[in-house]
Amino acid sequence: MNLALTQGNHGLAADYLFEGSRKKYSKIYYLLLPYFSEIVQSYSSLQLYKIYPNYASYVINRDIEGADRAFIISFVKDDTGLWRVSSM
Repeated sequence: MNLALTQGNHGLAADYLFEGSRKKYSKIYYLLLPYFSEIVQSYSSLQLYKIYPNYASYVINRDIEGADRAFIISFVKDDTGLWRVSSM
């Protein structure tokens, strides 16, 4: 998803979103598309927080004005068994 965003491929990036979250985040992706190269470089790699058979949470960190901030990214398995982003 990060690669698709940094390459400006809004449609491919939206494919990584869970269907129930796609409408909400797709709009945000579209608006921020010109800035994603900078945005993606500004946060850490995913760090596992919790994992269950059909749900997982990861954390990314980002320095914002000198403060280390943590953000939770939630994933769910869709009907085809693929992990997709459900919330950020």
